[in-house]
Amino acid sequence: MIKKSEIIKLEDFINDYMTSASWVSWFYRTAIVPFKLFISTSPSKIQYIAISILTEEAQSLYNWANETITNRQQIILKKKIPKKFCAPIEYLIPILIKQKRVLEIKSVDFCEESAIKFSSGNKAVTLELADNGIVQIEVLINYLENYEAKLVENIKKQTSKIKEYYPISKDSALNCLKRKKLLENSLLRHQKTIQKLEDILLTLENSQTQQDFIKVTQSATIALRTLNRQTREEDIEKTIEEYRYEENISKEIDSIIADINFNKEDEKELEAELTQLVHISQPESEEIVKLLENLPNVKNKDKQKKKKETVPLI
Repeated sequence: MIKKSEIIKLEDFINDYMTSASWVSWFYRTAIVPFKLFISTSPSKIQYIAISILTEEAQSLYNWANETITNRQQIILKKKIPKKFCAPIEYLIPILIKQKRVLEIKSVDFCEESAIKFSSGNKAVTLELADNGIVQIEVLINYLENYEAKLVENIKKQTSKIKEYYPISKDSALNCLKRKKLLENSLLRHQKTIQKLEDILLTLENSQTQQDFIKVTQSATIALRTLNRQTREEDIEKTIEEYRYEENISKEIDSIIADINFNKEDEKELEAELTQLVHISQPESEEIVKLLENLPNVKNKDKQKKKKETVPLI
């Protein structure tokens, strides 16, 4: 359920969110609002908007961009953003611009189109040096691709006309064939141009990556220099001496603990005591064996008595 605090006036939304997106604000104020007032039966009617729903849809648009856009700069032409979201793109982009996760880059040199740059990893988006050039190239590639699609359609039409005119008039079929060849040559030139522009895009992305590598290396060098300045040779020598001193103390403690064990003299005394105990126990064991041998055999005597008692049968 939408809370009352999440609903704001449409006019307040335009003033709060569309001031940073000037083209959206201008388009809305000059075109959409007058048109709505013209067709509305009650011009004084106040319109409201659910800002919570727009914020959720803006987050969905941001997630889609991070999952879909493959180039390093996270730049996409505005017309290539799919219209699959619940709210219009003109409402979602200003929210992301205010959150500093999106930048709008306009292309004016070739044709008036705008591109959207998304940040990656929920970071604040920044305009880099190569972004304007990338947008210009993207706009030109998009124009050439659209023109290429038209050329393909015209080639198909000329091919069908050749098949249609050939039985009626060979001259007409030949003219269609000439047009088809011209269109195919033009298509080939456009494809080569697009390929060159894509190579330039890759070069720009690689150069931007190299610049990032240089920046990271410079910051790492500055950090290493700072650490080296903080660490003096005297401190290192003092630390090593203290370590060696503590190491010698630990070795002395180990040697003291090792002296607690039995030495060679103690082992000799233990061996002598062991042999003495063995010699003392041997006579006792011999006396026990003799006593056992002198004991009478009880079983044999019982057998002899039984033999004497037996009477032979007559």
